[in-house]
Amino acid sequence: AKYDRYTQKAEESITKLREAGYDETLVSNFETHLKDFKSMVLDFGGDVDKAVAQLEYANDFNCGDSAGKFRTEVDKARSMFSEVREDINSIKNFVQDVLRADIQALKGSEPASTTAPEV
Repeated sequence: AKYDRYTQKAEESITKLREAGYDETLVSNFETHLKDFKSMVLDFGGDVDKAVAQLEYANDFNCGDSAGKFRTEVDKARSMFSEVREDINSIKNFVQDVLRADIQALKGSEPASTTAPEV
């Protein structure tokens, strides 16, 4: 939900930046990177769902009665949650290194004059 709000605001900003006449290359780069960000978030969500499903599957085994199956399945879930943490770090780094750089580049540029010359 947090990432959805972020992307929605960013998409609205892209429209406003284009209307204001900012450099199309900078806006396009930001838009492309935003699509990459959305893809990363989708992968993160899928990984979370898989890890939770694995943990629920492990819960089906009784500890002590399953000949080590419970432990094996919990270890698989633990490994999946490690992937989730890696996804989180990747998203965080992408925002800090790529999206923030795009935003700074846009802040440092000037919009093109969109007013029509007087006749």
